[in-house]
Amino acid sequence: AINAANNVTINFGRGGRASMVINKFIPFFNAALQGQYSRAQVVGGAARGLKKSVRGESLEGYEDNWKRFFLISAATAAATALYWWFRHDDDDYKEEEGWLKYLYWTFSWDGKPLVRIPRSYEYNFIPSATEAILNKYYDDDPDAMNEATYNEYARSMPNLGPALITPAIEVFSNYDMFRG
Repeated sequence: AINAANNVTINFGRGGRASMVINKFIPFFNAALQGQYSRAQVVGGAARGLKKSVRGESLEGYEDNWKRFFLISAATAAATALYWWFRHDDDDYKEEEGWLKYLYWTFSWDGKPLVRIPRSYEYNFIPSATEAILNKYYDDDPDAMNEATYNEYARSMPNLGPALITPAIEVFSNYDMFRG
């Protein structure tokens, strides 16, 4: 029961000796790695459950978890496609930077931003891929897939610039590493 409770969200206590040392210098390093590990377990478990179901094998240990994952993924993709349908012709949407377009659902009125809703952190690849595919094939945006992949990778991986060094580099070089 204690192990199950630790794994309800991200288990901050899990990690090797090296990641715990690195985590002292790079904030949230271990949390980023554990989030990716958790996502891999869920997606891998869903794929194994689907394979067992197709083969007609026993689903003991998987039960309905794989169905729940695919149902939520389909609902997220459908909601993103609907959002995209209403926004893709809007000039504000077309001019948004990649990090804003693929990490948030944004709503504006008369050229002014109203609401910015962050997408799911660990499972953002589903709406990002949906939106990028629609942008690439419907709006003929050749960079859509690369932009979505880059933003997903940059968001999901830990920032390797130590917390004390990165701000100093930004100040001395007068360069914002977040916005480029």
